[in-house]
Amino acid sequence: MYNPNDADVIIIGGGIAGLTAAYCLYLKEPTLDILVLESTDQIGGRAFSVPLLVEGGKRISYFDLGAQWITEEQNDLLTFLDSLGIRAQATQKEGRAITHYLHTYTCHQHAKGQLTFLNTSEKFQFAKFIIKVEMLCRKLRESDNSRYVKELSEVTLEQFINETVSSNAIHAVITHMVLCSSGLQPGEVSALFYIFLCLSTRGICHQLPTMDDTLFQLTIKGGAQTICHRIAETIGRDSVVTDEQVKCIFSNSKFVEVKTKHTTYRCRSVIVAVPPNEVLHIKFVPPLPVTYLNAVRETCTSTVTSFVATFNKQFWKAFELSGECFFFDKTTSKGPINYCTDISTNDKVAIAGRIFEEKLTTRKHPVFKREVLEQLAYYLGEEALSPTDYCEMSWTNHSCQMLGWRIGNDDYIKEISQAYDRQVKDFEIFWAGAETTNDWYGYVAGAVHSGLRAALEVLYMLRPAVLNSTDMTVITPTSRQQLARFKNTYSDYSVYTLVEHWKLIVSVCLVTLVALWRLKRAMFLL
Repeated sequence: MYNPNDADVIIIGGGIAGLTAAYCLYLKEPTLDILVLESTDQIGGRAFSVPLLVEGGKRISYFDLGAQWITEEQNDLLTFLDSLGIRAQATQKEGRAITHYLHTYTCHQHAKGQLTFLNTSEKFQFAKFIIKVEMLCRKLRESDNSRYVKELSEVTLEQFINETVSSNAIHAVITHMVLCSSGLQPGEVSALFYIFLCLSTRGICHQLPTMDDTLFQLTIKGGAQTICHRIAETIGRDSVVTDEQVKCIFSNSKFVEVKTKHTTYRCRSVIVAVPPNEVLHIKFVPPLPVTYLNAVRETCTSTVTSFVATFNKQFWKAFELSGECFFFDKTTSKGPINYCTDISTNDKVAIAGRIFEEKLTTRKHPVFKREVLEQLAYYLGEEALSPTDYCEMSWTNHSCQMLGWRIGNDDYIKEISQAYDRQVKDFEIFWAGAETTNDWYGYVAGAVHSGLRAALEVLYMLRPAVLNSTDMTVITPTSRQQLARFKNTYSDYSVYTLVEHWKLIVSVCLVTLVALWRLKRAMFLL
């Protein structure tokens, strides 16, 4: 029989994915008993918002140091935020962006191709690399993609880049794109990981520097952690237990038992909504498939430091600057920053950025603060040396910003991103998390999508009558295949076809021209 602590559904992980699943279950079937177990002392996971002073220290506003970025294309996420009464706000793009490479930097308006340090030959190489990536994204969408999956998993992204690019400048730009989109170094991950990331985020063109429609378009008002707190208030704070680390999950045909360091819970279904590498610290009985565990072990993380500095005013606007800076060569730049942007709104002024170095920092002891402020002062104005408030934080290991796949790991795309296709048939265990989805992998939108999907799968098992036709399109296998067919970056396949078969096309054109010339000459002789 059940114990007093039991619930219908237990969700392991109090981040955005886990709480989104709880919220969906609550809305669809309020009669279900839901329990969320979070291993740390606060909910949010990799969404971490901190209070900082603004308006000269007159009041406090919340800023993100963790997951935060969303785009206008993430319609499902924007609708989800609206249902919670949370608004998204655009980052500031008015003015000139700064790009730094080698010993020079330039200021220019946001526009396609505004990387002035590239010559014509380098721009052609860059375009060739972009189209190559987009072509491979198209091939991964095909049902018979095993050949490309195998080939791409056997080379690092660094090797893949070197096969197409010879220019040091282009290499620096692409490395910067990879770092900003994933936080991982090209030499650490496989080419397969990057192509999959581009596919899930609607193409490589969203990563291009100085474009308006990048992955860094919008932020969440009040911070991304607001999503978790708003959901916790909706489902009831007593349904969320913090500081409850799960040690073991035992499942059989009748129930699932979840053992923590404090007690044991029994339920009908479990949603595991923690980063895949944290799954290794949980014992499963019966054990998870070996291929699944091996896929998780062959992943990698990197250290990413996020910072936010608040000011009294947007002093950089006096120089017609947007506050957005791209540092493609840190050896000659004036500090540690790789990327920063203006996240000011009508009621607060702030610059947020990222640093990709192995050196760790904490909120209490910000080791990068002096260098960051000096770098901002050099490029944006001396007033950067006197911020209203400042905070920085490093993400690494189990608290990483994104999980990448090492070379040779072609199982991840099958075992993790589509794990729910098989796991739900063997156990009463379901999966959620930003790295368990084919849609916006590693981003806030991916976490929300995975949470909604996992909740609907649980309802299909426990309360199928509450699901409608729209819900069924998310959880049926045929619809999952449709979800993987993301729209193209370009309006049709003509660009891909032209580049992919350019040798054949040129040969046909030459043969046709020779034939026409001979025909014309024969007619002249007659």
